[in-house]
Amino acid sequence: MRVSISIDGETVRSDRITDIESQIVIENSYGRNIIEIKDGAVEVIWSNCVSQVCVRTGKISRPGEVIVCLPHHLLIAVEDGRQPEDIDAVAW
Repeated sequence: MRVSISIDGETVRSDRITDIESQIVIENSYGRNIIEIKDGAVEVIWSNCVSQVCVRTGKISRPGEVIVCLPHHLLIAVEDGRQPEDIDAVAW
């Protein structure tokens, strides 16, 4: 599994969520977030945004889960790591 970090829809970082333990500082013109990847999960542990929704979201670890910091235009998503060509079938 991977964690993908995007700002304004552009991926700025992508890491394997299971192999690393780290803190990532994302700072841009919108603000600053500190993201922690640990024990197979990811969370925002600090943000200078007013709402703190991203911090209160807590840890995410399953594909499809996301953390959003709207004031900072930040999206953190857990992905299964498979490429679209790895999918065997699609049901409608």
